[in-house]
Amino acid sequence: MHNKLFIADNSFAVSGGRNIAAEYFMRSNEANFIDLDMLSAGPVVREFSNAFDRYWNSEQVWPIERVTYLRERDAQSRRQRFDELVADESPPLELRERDVLRRTPLSGQLERGDVDGLMFASARVVVDPPDKIARELRSLGSDTVLENVVQMFGSARQEVLIVSPYFIPDERGIAMMQRAGQHKNRVILMTNSLGATDEPLVYWRYARKREAMLKAGVTIYELSPSLVRKTQEFGVFGKSMGRLHAKLATIDRRWFYIGSMNLDGRSALYNTEIGLIIDSEEIVTDVRRLRVHDDIRSAYRVRLREEGTGVEWVETDADGRETVHPDEPDDSWTLRLKNWFLAPFVMEELL
Repeated sequence: MHNKLFIADNSFAVSGGRNIAAEYFMRSNEANFIDLDMLSAGPVVREFSNAFDRYWNSEQVWPIERVTYLRERDAQSRRQRFDELVADESPPLELRERDVLRRTPLSGQLERGDVDGLMFASARVVVDPPDKIARELRSLGSDTVLENVVQMFGSARQEVLIVSPYFIPDERGIAMMQRAGQHKNRVILMTNSLGATDEPLVYWRYARKREAMLKAGVTIYELSPSLVRKTQEFGVFGKSMGRLHAKLATIDRRWFYIGSMNLDGRSALYNTEIGLIIDSEEIVTDVRRLRVHDDIRSAYRVRLREEGTGVEWVETDADGRETVHPDEPDDSWTLRLKNWFLAPFVMEELL
């Protein structure tokens, strides 16, 4: 289960790709993830609740007592033990006055009883059935999150913008990109560079398909951990590394997808996922203020070399000056050694 969802009193829902761990809340000294969440209110929250209940009541879900041993304790001592285990002795997280989208902290808005910035739009929840994990891999059906998103991609008439930290297109995905190029539709991809990713094997498989995507006309950006610290476009990371973790897409600057699904074999075949599809030019315009496209300075633009084979990485500074890297930037011999050793043992669909 790869779903990520937080619902409060059937009034508000928070959805997206964020996990609950220190590095997803800027609490890690080594590396922190760049994520995006959607705050929803209104009837769509009931759809999220129904999705939660569908999992909670499914035969694939077991009571915790069936899978772990609980020592006999009264409720009060269990609560005390839980509090001890999750106690956070680190200093409080200092909230910035405004985030990268110029929003004030949600906690302050809730305390005032006035949540601002909400936009009215048509939206629907897409969620994998819980029994997806028991189906034959090649007969998953049309009721999955992946198929809903692929249909959105197929409906594009002008542009598809994809943000995915782990991106391994299959043959169908490559064919769709090639058709988009033939019809002059723009496809833009933002993903992690080798230096930024926490899954170097995923990057290795993606890199094997990168040249085919570039030849199909796809514009590719790879997030750089060093440039993230330098530009501060996505926040202040200090000495820690910045890594992309957000999963979203926009289609024709009107349709918006955000959810838990990565565009790789694992999400397609093995994980269960949940997402939100929104019809709103206003929301897409707001999301595109994150500048995960043409004028981003925290990522390298990947392009084919002049001779038509191989790739190079282009870094652009605030003044528009370009630095071309002929070799993989932010690379290390330990990453190369790890990939060389593990790659023969891992199937692509498991990445």
